[in-house]
Amino acid sequence: VLSVKEILSYCESNSIIIPASCVLSRSVETLEDKYVKNRLRKYCMHYDFPENEWNEEPFKEEFESCFGINLKAIFRELTNDIDALGDELQTFLIRREFAF
Repeated sequence: VLSVKEILSYCESNSIIIPASCVLSRSVETLEDKYVKNRLRKYCMHYDFPENEWNEEPFKEEFESCFGINLKAIFRELTNDIDALGDELQTFLIRREFAF
């Protein structure tokens, strides 16, 4: 999500026109708001868990706390969102005018 956001920012600042980039930008912003949560990201990237704040599984407990659903539901939701973003990005990679 953050990489796609940076690519869109680069294209915009270098006058590279991407058809329907505003739609893609909105999708990326929605996913960023949903998944790039500072505390969760910090824990996952740096394993910087506070001591004694967890019952037994810090990652599982933090994910469930952030999203308010169980880990299996988070996995399904994340998988669906990644697939949808992949499908959306695919429309920018393989364009009809480039097909043989």
